[in-house]
Amino acid sequence: MQDRLDFSGILKAMQDEAIDALVAMEPHTVAILMNYCNELFLEFGFKEAPTCVLILSSGETLVVMPRMHHKPVNAPWISEFIGRYTDSGYYDQGLMVDTLAQTLKDKGLQRGRIGFEMGFVPAAIMDGVKSELPAVEAVDGEWIWCQFRAVKTARQVGFIQNGVNACEAGVRAIHAGWKEGESIHRLLDNFDQVIKTHGASGFRAYQKAVAKKWMPLVNRDQNLSEDFLIKTNDDKEVLFDLIVRFEGFISDWKRSFYLGTPPKAISDLYEFEWSVVGALTEEVKPGMTKAEAQRACDDRLARDGLNNWWCIHSVGLEIHEEPLIGACPETRENGVVYKTRPVRFPGHLLEADDKIRFEPGVVVMAETKSTEDPYLMTEQGLRRLNTLPQKLFVV
Repeated sequence: MQDRLDFSGILKAMQDEAIDALVAMEPHTVAILMNYCNELFLEFGFKEAPTCVLILSSGETLVVMPRMHHKPVNAPWISEFIGRYTDSGYYDQGLMVDTLAQTLKDKGLQRGRIGFEMGFVPAAIMDGVKSELPAVEAVDGEWIWCQFRAVKTARQVGFIQNGVNACEAGVRAIHAGWKEGESIHRLLDNFDQVIKTHGASGFRAYQKAVAKKWMPLVNRDQNLSEDFLIKTNDDKEVLFDLIVRFEGFISDWKRSFYLGTPPKAISDLYEFEWSVVGALTEEVKPGMTKAEAQRACDDRLARDGLNNWWCIHSVGLEIHEEPLIGACPETRENGVVYKTRPVRFPGHLLEADDKIRFEPGVVVMAETKSTEDPYLMTEQGLRRLNTLPQKLFVV
């Protein structure tokens, strides 16, 4: 099945912002535009062959790349491949800049208003563009690309759903093997094997096993390869932060396990934090801007007495993408925590909070420090993509 990318939102934003051309250089953005998202290309391709994609206000899409035989598959929206340098140009971004500048001149845009991903583009590249095109007005168009990447195609959502399904099967396998004396590392190795049978291309658990009493605050000299064993009625639950990739696209969630009878403080913590997730996902509605969603979530948590550290972030080829919102209770210098005064969790693009929206097709993770689940924004609101119980797994 071939993706059909929708550039209508990009072209409208360019018109609204009076942008003549929009340039993408960030590898994940370029990979999506070229429909070439394999992990090897993302890791090494752009390091060897700096590439950018140029969209003109007319809708014409051009790819500036050094190696002409590196053509993507199934990208009929690309109007032209432009390149004039050879294998000897490996790692030389200056050659790409020269070609980009010449392309803009050829299109009559030497005095144009050109949008760049200012949060990514290296200073040397911008210096080169300004040197070659001193009359060009360079503006920040990063939020436009963020919105474009946020809204997934049906095929991309399918990739993420496949990753979610693989992760769910792996979590159920961990649950089935949770017993006294069992090695947590062995269960995670089994998790690896289970998700591979579902076609998942990669897996990472934060520091392999995220156990609150072991990992977050360990001394640097502690042996992290220690074979941690499950114990009945331990003093802490074991928290896993699980990231699964399918065809380069990511799913991200947290689940925790306890063997025996958990202390009331632990049971209460998970009941509370999953109720925070539930409240957040009820408040974020389709079409909301980041600013609107932030206010709605802050107000709901304050009204229901649920203020807590929380975050909602999109996923795609990267684990944290826009839209991204979140907050935590305010803590004063004297250590007093104000449960009704949230401090905003900083997003990537604060100046675009009134532009980036939670549109249908956005896949987000709603999380607290101990809980996290994947959701798809639909016309009716957020729909959870997995079926695991939202609770502490007690065995």
